[in-house]
Amino acid sequence: MESGRSSVKYPQPTSTTSSKAAFNHFDCLPDEVILVIVEDLRRDFLEPSSLLSFATVNQRIYNICHAILWEEIHLSRLLPLSLENLTNNILPKHGHCILSIKIEPSKDWFRASPKSLRQKNYIKASQTNSNKWSPHTLKRRETLSPENVTSILTYCPNLQKISLDFQELLSRRTFEEISAALDVHLPALVSNLSQLCHLEIKFSLELPMQVSCIIKTLSNLPDLKSLSLSNLSSANEENEESEMNELGKSISNLKKLDKLTFFGITFLNCSYLVWSTSSLIKELEIIDCHEFRALKAIEFINSFTPNLIKLSLQFIIDPWDDNFEELNNLNFSHYFNLPFLIELILWDTIECEMGYFNYFKSSLNLKRFSYFGLKTILKFNLFVKFICIDLNWIHLKSITLQILPELTQQFNNNHNNQVKDLLIEFCNKHQIQLTLLMCEDDKWLKD
Repeated sequence: MESGRSSVKYPQPTSTTSSKAAFNHFDCLPDEVILVIVEDLRRDFLEPSSLLSFATVNQRIYNICHAILWEEIHLSRLLPLSLENLTNNILPKHGHCILSIKIEPSKDWFRASPKSLRQKNYIKASQTNSNKWSPHTLKRRETLSPENVTSILTYCPNLQKISLDFQELLSRRTFEEISAALDVHLPALVSNLSQLCHLEIKFSLELPMQVSCIIKTLSNLPDLKSLSLSNLSSANEENEESEMNELGKSISNLKKLDKLTFFGITFLNCSYLVWSTSSLIKELEIIDCHEFRALKAIEFINSFTPNLIKLSLQFIIDPWDDNFEELNNLNFSHYFNLPFLIELILWDTIECEMGYFNYFKSSLNLKRFSYFGLKTILKFNLFVKFICIDLNWIHLKSITLQILPELTQQFNNNHNNQVKDLLIEFCNKHQIQLTLLMCEDDKWLKD
């Protein structure tokens, strides 16, 4: 944390009596109290710029909180200043505070494009007005090419997390051309970031990323603790199984990895024995993954026993295939074998008539359960029976249920309200914290 202000000029409070009195109160507070206030505000504000505005009206507040104001920055396709200005003036002063960077790459990742006259004029002007720049207004100016991003990262020696978001990136290049470019740029980007702990890569369903590219990237990150991947694909369906097995081996080699997230990935046609060596993983999220069939889901997730303590799971089911029937026809000998699971988060699948919370009844150490997307009274009644009558999970500490508008309307029926009251009474009796998220007038309310 710096002991004094940088050369950057910030707006000062007005000289009104009320504002002077307010800041006199701040000046009377210990540094530790001011730091706690700003940390609370950072947690509450959706826009980091609001927090920055608060902090910059008082020099002492800025000096105390300088480090946390720079912990996270967002690079969105184009830089606010020239690269020279950033690397010569801004990042040498603040780069050591940056712990997390979110990057929305530019099209330069796939082809070189000349700067427009507007961009050149802005960059020229920004060099003379750099004192008006803040870490939370990184908008579209100079391109975020792979070379520019790499240059910026060299000034962030304490960087722990990178989020690469390609979801909004539009390109006329083919899948093969994009994959070939990423195959070079992604591994190079992280080649000098062996200290990186958290990696998130987002691709769109229309523009998936090749598995082989991720495998090369992971080989440079031995200290990775969490990994989040969305919309991976194999370049060739015939090689899908072998590539996914290679990905499993690469992930298994990350000995410090304890959190793994898959979103929208069309795979899991692989050998679970390869993945079972990833037994150090404590948190697993599998969301919107296609072709993640019920029996395979059980086999795959069970391979992460015994250390798995948190699981988030959402099935994507095509009602025209037999996957939904497979869910309904599973007999209860096909349980998830997760004896040490502490927290379970499920999204309801309407085609699974019985509610697949049934398949976790052997998780006797479960403490926190969340169930999102409930919209039928039948499913709600089955859950209440599962908890209150069959006495499964009586050891729970908290239950969160998200009830969709269709079900909220049905609670107007007296009998249905009695079922809800039974659940509330049961939770009160056994000291289980119950949260019902109900939608009324397009607003989510806690009941």
